[in-house]
Order: sequence, then C-alpha cells, then structure tokens
Amino acid sequence: MTILEKIIVHKTQEVSETKKLFPVSFLEKQPYFNRIPNSLKKELLFTNKSGIIAEFKRKSPSKSEINLKVKIEDAVSGYESGGASGISVLTDSFFFGGKNDDLVVARDKVRVPLLRKEFIVDEYQILEAKSIGADVVLLIAAALETEKIIRFASLAKSLYLDVLLEVHSKDEINRTLNEYIDMVGVNNRNLKSFEVNIENSIRLAGLIPDGFVKISESGIEKPEDVVRLKSSGFKGFLIGEKFMKEMDPGKACRKFISQIQSDSNEVLFRKAEFSDLPAIEKLAHKIWNEVYPAIISQKQINYMLEKMYSQESLKRQINEQNHEFTLAFLTNKSSTGHKDSTLLIGYLDTRTENGIDFFLDKLYLDPEFHGKEISSRLFENVFSNKKNIKTLRLQVNRKNTRAINFYKKIGFELEYEKNFDIGDDFFMCDYVMIKKY
Repeated sequence: MTILEKIIVHKTQEVSETKKLFPVSFLEKQPYFNRIPNSLKKELLFTNKSGIIAEFKRKSPSKSEINLKVKIEDAVSGYESGGASGISVLTDSFFFGGKNDDLVVARDKVRVPLLRKEFIVDEYQILEAKSIGADVVLLIAAALETEKIIRFASLAKSLYLDVLLEVHSKDEINRTLNEYIDMVGVNNRNLKSFEVNIENSIRLAGLIPDGFVKISESGIEKPEDVVRLKSSGFKGFLIGEKFMKEMDPGKACRKFISQIQSDSNEVLFRKAEFSDLPAIEKLAHKIWNEVYPAIISQKQINYMLEKMYSQESLKRQINEQNHEFTLAFLTNKSSTGHKDSTLLIGYLDTRTENGIDFFLDKLYLDPEFHGKEISSRLFENVFSNKKNIKTLRLQVNRKNTRAINFYKKIGFELEYEKNFDIGDDFFMCDYVMIKKY
C-alpha cells in the first residue's frame, strides 16, 4: 500500500467520525461560512504579483518533522508581508501535524487567499473548508475517481470557492479536467518513490489547456526554477519545505521573492569569464564617474580605475590574487519568451585565503538600477552558497553614505576606520566593516 493509499484510508475513517461530531448544520452556523472568499486564480493572474503560494506545514511523511516550533500566526503574517500571492495551510493532523484551527488562525491574520491543503474524500470536507475560512480547496486526481472530482468541484464552485486540481501524469490530466476547475497544479513529487523533479511540470505544461491557471508544486528550490517554470506558462509556485525548514519561514519567503523579477526583465547571475573583462572595465568607468565625483577627486578616480579595472589588472586579480567575480546581467525577454539581449549591470568580487574568512573587494551596481534589490540579490547569490564562511569584511569610503547604509541593512557592522595609502599620494579614507556568520 502506497503512502497516499494509507492517507486515504485513514482520512475516510476520520471524516466519518468528524461528521458525527460536527454535522453540516453546525458548519453552516460558523462565522466564516457566509464569507465571500478571495480568488487565488485572480491573484495569480496579476502580472505584478510574485505567484508564490507559501505553505505552512509542520511535518510530512517524507521528511518527518520539518518545523514544530514556529507559530502559524507568525509564519502566515511573514508570508503575506513577504509578498506571497497565496498561502497553503495543511490541515491533516495524523500525517502532517496540522489542524483546522491553523486555517482559522491564518484567516484571522491575513487577507491573501488561503488554500486548504487536505486530502478530500467527501463533500463534507468542502463545506468544512468554507466554514473555517478557506478560499481554495484541493482535489487530488490520484486519490479520486473522475465522477467524484466533477461532483466535488461543482459543489465548491457553488460555495464560491476556487478549485485547484492536482495532477501527476498525462493520464490524470486527460481524465479529470472539467468546467469547474480553476487551476491545475502539477505535483513534481513521485508518489511512489517520493523523488522530486520540476521536469515533471515542464513535461506536462503543454498538455494543460490555457484556460486553466497552471501551478507547479514541490521541488522549487531556486529563483531560477521559478523563471524557468514561468517560461513554460506557470503562474503559481507552491513552496513549503524550503521556507518551513528555516527558523523564520516568512523571512525566507521574503528573501526568495525579492530575487524574482515579475516583469519581462530577468536578472541573471553567473561567474565571470575572461571574455567579460572588457565589459567589467566599461561598467566600472560608468559607475565610478557617476558616483565618486562627489566623494573623491577626478584624478583619484582615474588613478583607481587604472589600478583596479584595467583588463591587465583584472586578469592579475583573478589569476594571481584569488579574486572571484560574479556578474549580474539584465536579460530582456521578448513577448515570445526569447532572450533578446543581455546587459551587464553589476558585479561582485570576493576573495579568501582559508575558505572561512572572506573579503568583499567590490560590489557595484549601475545607478540606473538602484532601488530594485538587485545588489541584495547578487550578494545573496554569492554568499548564501558559502556554507563554511565565518567572517566577511569590506572597506567603504567614509563619505559613501548610501553604500554604508546598504551594508548595514544586510548585516555589516563597523569594525574600525583607517586611511589606506594606495600610492601617488592618494589615500582611501575608509571604514572597515564586518559581517559575522
């Protein structure tokens, strides 16, 4: 017997007992039963929304305990303020550690659409979902006969609830789509092996008619996954364990969403190659001549550009001094989804001698793109992958208030200040700042 089959057997017995304790007449008297639900489908169709459906779950059959400490009210509030388009709440108790009260608490705390993540085997659960404040119900194709899916979805629509149909295969798509379905979610988890691969969404995307909003579920780990899924027509992205395994799921959600561009311009990051050196040199001249004239003399600007950004100097830094450059590119996509052009808009340079203590030599962004969180995303792209890092230091000009405030925002503190002699009677009058991990 598969885990899904075990869940369905247990759920069927559980619902039978619950109906005796809380009949439909009781559900209809609950405060939320007459509430007009919010539409997740409409929320996902807004182009300026993240499309992220952040999930709250304490445990799962595949991962056992995920996070038993975080409070539901803290998590969902963090998800909403972090920019989630919707929130999924697990209400199954035996296998996932959830409860109906979790959704009630969430409904009291947030206004975004709430998906009741549950294994629905009976019409009663749809009425129950309405009574506890849900906006969306989930129907799992692998767990239900086609006739039941149609009947359950029709009931949900009569209650003004959105319906999300979860599928895993081509056969499930072919036998279950019907007029009452709003959204089709492709689960990337193999229900037999529990392996997860977003290629399942990519593979099935073209089989789902455009009249249904497409959602990808499970296995979404990186902002790049969302970008790729968007190019295949997906509007929603259900993410649970990635956020819930963190001490502060809301913060993790906010950081993830900040790394996603919702418009046609995508920011991509990659390691620099030697063929990129002319572009780095050109961008450095643009940035320095726009930012630094108010801080240091033009003679010093010219001197430092030659000292640090000539192509010969950049090669030495990479080949001989352990510098590692990461670049930020703006990729402009046409209406057909093809990449039309790329533009270098920022760069980060770091080095280390021991793999533990790092120095941030350079972090610069074209001033035209300030205020879009791109510098933060570039920083996170580089340092979130350095698992053994203990300290990170940098130097910043004492008059560069904007940069100082940015570094404080991402966790740096002032360590000391010093005037560094860089030759030709020029000095860098800097703060040394440190971020401890």
